[in-house]
Parts: sequence; structure tokens; C-alpha cells
Amino acid sequence: MATLKVGNLGYSDVKRYKSLVELSIRYVDVKDGEKININKSYENLTPVLFNDKIKMIVSKIEDIGPHFKKITIRNEKEKKIALFKPGQYISITIVLEGKIMTRIYTIVSTIKDAKLYEYSFIVEEADNGKMGDFLFHSAKVGDDLIVSGPYGDFYYDEIRDKENMICLASPNGILPFIAMAENSASGDFNNHMKIFYSAKKYEDLVLIDYLKEIVDRADNVELYVILSEEEKEGTIHGVITSEQVQGIFDKNCTIYASGEEGFLKYLNKELDKMKLPKKFIRCNMYKPKCNIKKVKGYMMTVNVGEEQYKFPCYNNKTILEVVEDNNLYIPNRCYIGTCGLCKTKLINGKVKVVNDRRSKSDIDSNLICPCSSYPMSDIEITIR
Repeated sequence: MATLKVGNLGYSDVKRYKSLVELSIRYVDVKDGEKININKSYENLTPVLFNDKIKMIVSKIEDIGPHFKKITIRNEKEKKIALFKPGQYISITIVLEGKIMTRIYTIVSTIKDAKLYEYSFIVEEADNGKMGDFLFHSAKVGDDLIVSGPYGDFYYDEIRDKENMICLASPNGILPFIAMAENSASGDFNNHMKIFYSAKKYEDLVLIDYLKEIVDRADNVELYVILSEEEKEGTIHGVITSEQVQGIFDKNCTIYASGEEGFLKYLNKELDKMKLPKKFIRCNMYKPKCNIKKVKGYMMTVNVGEEQYKFPCYNNKTILEVVEDNNLYIPNRCYIGTCGLCKTKLINGKVKVVNDRRSKSDIDSNLICPCSSYPMSDIEITIR
């Protein structure tokens, strides 16, 4: 009879576990060793230290195209920061107007930059969030940010994946491929990439000039632009189809797809026609959106320890967004419903969970991920 061998927990595992426990009871350490409840105190939050996170400063801000900026952050103590796989993201936390806010951003710098204590990420002017608005319009060199990660499994793995990559992207999903192309241009990523960038019109192709400049520097990257509603020289007219992918696919390739929900669902149907083994197809997770026809308002009751808060909520905003808008904090990391850090108890009411990744145990226990859940009635939740 075979014996199951379980390895010992390493230091990083213990550290992460302790961090999750600490966050789950809503307390964090401040510099003088005192503990504060961050759901009850909103003053002097700047020096908050997160056990699994590091403080970095904004070292450079660049305009890289209409409505986009690249922000470079640096560990000012010049200590090592985590290396990453091109395609992964980091979690950025700031304290804004007394609120602790966390969002994720794809790393678009190189592994060489990480070895020099730096990450870079891109923010969009039309991010439609307070944190994105702050980073685009108000962030300045010298500002502090709290950074954790890298996270995510949308990257090339030398054991699992083929060296030749077919990359299928819509405008909302181009950033991981920009990161891969940038690392290829720097010599840190030697895979052969064929990027198929699809949109309705050329003007919809965000960061296209920025991407072209990177591709020009990379020997192993090819870019093909596909437009469904416009014919333009140097582009392909139409949409990505299984026949098109089949024409360039061979058994020595892995297909990577990244974009918004509708784009990925369409691609899933097209790629299914090819009857490829699932191991040849890698899909990036999309940001959950609740597609509703009419905005409706409800009431949300939030229990935090012995305290109870009530405020309006709407079916077009996630529970996490509503909680943050009302100066409460739920620990979160991925913002797309995959990591589970923000799991919260649903006491009463109905919610719509988008991109549901919960286990059966979570569902049976009425645990939801507020970052990907929308209220569908008056609700009551308890923040763990």
C-alpha cells in the first residue's frame, strides 16, 4: 500500500498562514506594536504594516499612450522583492480618504527590474474606481504603496507548457502579453510568441503603439491585428476563429487567451471545435461583472464584531465596493473571486456570484466572495 508523503511547512507557508489569521480578525500591527481594529479606526492609518506585504515608493510615472500611465515602484530599502512569472500581477493597497483599498495590477516590467528592486504596472484613466482615479491623476513620485504578490497562474510554465505560444487577446486582456513581450525583448523570456490582438476597430486597440514598440525590440514575438468592423492596411479583417487558430496550431504550441468575459466565452466555443486537450489551452480570469438591465437599490447590514452598520447597496456594484465606499474594510487580494481571502458570511438575502470559484463547503456554509458578488435583495453579512 502506497504511503502518502506530506512535506513540512516552510517558513513562507507559516508566515502566510499567520498573516491570513491576523487579517481575518481585522487587526493589524502598527509601528509601535499596538494593535488597532481597522474597521473602527480611520485615523493615522498610513503607518499600517501588513505582515505579508512590503512598503514600496513610487519612483517614476510615465505617459505611455492616450489615457494610460506606467507607474514604477521601488523598494526604497533596496532589499530583495519577489521575482515573478511574466503574466502575473501584484496587489496594491493604499489608504485613501480614511479607507483601505486594494486592487490588482499586472506587472509589465522585466525580471531584471525586479532584481533591481522595482516593479512597473499600468493604470488607465477610465478605471472607474477611486483607487484607479487616484493612481492616474494624483499619485506622485515618493508616494508610499503597500505591495503584495506576485499572484496568478496565467503564465508560461516550463514543465507544463510548450515553448511556442499562441496568444489571443482583446483590449481588456492585452496586459499579460505586453508583460511577456517586454520580458522577451529584455532577454528574460525566450519563448516564441504569436499575439493575435482582436477588436472591432483600430481605435479600440488600447496601448497598440506601446505594444508595437516592444514587439519591434523582441526577436521572438510576432503581432497580428484582427479587426471585425474595419478594414485597414496591415491588419486582418474578421474575428478569431477555430479555423484561423487551427491553421497555425501544432502539437508543439500552447494557446493563451485573455480578455473580457464575452471574448473568452466566444473563444471557448471556437476552441472547443478543435477538440484540443485542455492542457494546451490557458485562459486568464476576467474581472467579474454583473450584467443587469435595470439598476435596483437595496439595504445592506454588515456585522463587524459587536458593531452593526446599515447602508444602501445596488445590484450594479459588488458587495466589496459598497463596503469600501462606507469606510469598512474586508481583507482582499485578487479582486476577481479566485483567492478566497475576502470570504464573508452571508446571513440573509440573495446575491449573484459571478465567476463562482467557491468549494461545496463554502456554498453549504453560506460563504461568499464580496469582490465577485452582487446583491439581489436586502442582505446581511458578517465580516470575519
